[in-house]
Amino acid sequence: MTGLALLLSTLTTGSALAGSTEVGTLYTAITSSDVQALLDSMMLTNTRAFNGEGGPAWQLTLGDTETVLFLDDCDGDRCGSVQLWAGFQPTGPVDLGTLNAWNRDHRFTRAYVVDSGVVHLESDLDLAGGVSIKAVVEHLRLFRASALAFHQHLTPEPAAP
Repeated sequence: MTGLALLLSTLTTGSALAGSTEVGTLYTAITSSDVQALLDSMMLTNTRAFNGEGGPAWQLTLGDTETVLFLDDCDGDRCGSVQLWAGFQPTGPVDLGTLNAWNRDHRFTRAYVVDSGVVHLESDLDLAGGVSIKAVVEHLRLFRASALAFHQHLTPEPAAP
């Protein structure tokens, strides 16, 4: 059996999956109703909004971080990706080395500064191929943890005298 045939055989029998093979429903698209139900079940305070193109979005508070959840790649109300965004207004100019260090050392988010001086932190979840609701929940939790860590990364402790 060739390497590709062996890989395909392993994947179709499920033995490549560690732990439980009970995955549940996999979503290749998510609707506004799905997101609202998920946010409500997580008891996250949210306000419905719309992105610049009129697509669905929600303003959330994750810890002390104001966040926006966007649905993208939509065909009608079925959307193929989820994006989380948080904006930070630093008290002064941000050294690009600080942003580069974050992007180098942290996975699953990207940071950049826009012309207005606001620093953005973003993360995307592509639903192609199928994603469980647990994965969407973990995406939100990971972004919250990343946003908290990023805020500390932007405002380092003052040097001791």
